[in-house]
Amino acid sequence: MRGKDFFREMEALAKPLAKQTYESTCESYSSLSDDQAFRLLAQLWFIEAPVLGNYARNWWNTIPRDPTGKYRDVEMFLSRQLYDESRHGKLYADACIRKGFVQSDQELWTHPYAKPVPGWLNFTMWLEHLGGFNFTTLYAGEQMASECLTFPQLLKGAIEVIKDPIVRWVFEAQWDEEAFHGMMGRYVVTKYCQSQVQQDEAAWAAQTTWRLLGEAAIDLNKFIKDGDVTPRPAIKNDPALRKPRRLSG
Repeated sequence: MRGKDFFREMEALAKPLAKQTYESTCESYSSLSDDQAFRLLAQLWFIEAPVLGNYARNWWNTIPRDPTGKYRDVEMFLSRQLYDESRHGKLYADACIRKGFVQSDQELWTHPYAKPVPGWLNFTMWLEHLGGFNFTTLYAGEQMASECLTFPQLLKGAIEVIKDPIVRWVFEAQWDEEAFHGMMGRYVVTKYCQSQVQQDEAAWAAQTTWRLLGEAAIDLNKFIKDGDVTPRPAIKNDPALRKPRRLSG
């Protein structure tokens, strides 16, 4: 199918998740205490600041090197996004400083609240892992599935219900840039994701992103509200727990 038709199919699949994201955000962030706001800002800072260097290195490798400038549009898009994301990390850090949670952004690097909860860490590592695939898979899994079809609903919900002006401003300041990132995802997938093989891999990437985002949201909300994470099932019969074999002879 054409890239445009593929995008519309993915857009239809994402609508229930987008609605759920908006409703969950409105419910979870409507009455944040200062401590809960700090947890939220610190966790979101993690995905923008400490791991951005790995994103930049891996994501650039997905774009084929073409001396004729065939993929110049994708290169320009990625350059703009990486700049924006680094700025967003600074927004989160500045809000923490203005609220008096930390004295400088250097404190966030070692603060317990900025250590990612398991689901959030899984999602961030997935975004880095996407750098090992073709750029159409990357843009389907990140810019389309997340930035275009689901993350705007989190921003919308946060802007509507967060009462603290300093915390709310962090999300308001990202709205236009995140909307542009979503448009980039739509553009790249529509233009370049044309073959069946590309679309199959892109659909897998998008669905994996949605699954990991759902798990991340559960862990993130529990950490923000309760200061805890979702308990993990006990590991049973895992090969790593078995007695190691010794080589004979």
